[in-house]
Amino acid sequence: NEGLISIADEVFYGDVQLEDIVLPESLETLGYAVFDDCQALRTLYIGKNLVNFNVESDFLYDCNMLRKITVSPDNKHLKDIDGVLYDYNAKTLIRIPPKFNKKTFIIPSSVKSIASCCFSEVYMDKIIIRSKSINGLSDSLIEENRNISCVPNSEVDKRLERLFNIKSTPVQSNLDMFLEELSDEK
Repeated sequence: NEGLISIADEVFYGDVQLEDIVLPESLETLGYAVFDDCQALRTLYIGKNLVNFNVESDFLYDCNMLRKITVSPDNKHLKDIDGVLYDYNAKTLIRIPPKFNKKTFIIPSSVKSIASCCFSEVYMDKIIIRSKSINGLSDSLIEENRNISCVPNSEVDKRLERLFNIKSTPVQSNLDMFLEELSDEK
């Protein structure tokens, strides 16, 4: 529906028929909990004009089948990297789909904050945090993903130990990480 500029709160809440959603390029605003509990949702495309939505509302909560989020390359506020939703500069990690298809997830060094619901229902074999300082290390990240690597003695490392009593493992070298990613893809 080109021309649509806003979707109100909870409009599609609990809709089990939605599988693949293409938000129109004209859409600027998403209300609170718009797609919550859409358990059949597999993919979401975000158009170029979406600007207004509450990152912390987790508008994709309980979308357990979600595999991929794609953002128009013309969107100046959001972007996707390999099906994961970030703000445009990749400083905020917004949402990882629960059915994300990799065993290891690397949080880029550009990320400075993580939305509180980013890791809801996401289970990874390993999470590697490349940034030395991140706001928003949420309980869901820690509770659902215990194998976390980060830069030794960084702010992230100290917060993991202080808040969650977790000793992280040091981040591997770039070569080790590359070899591990290749073996994960096989």
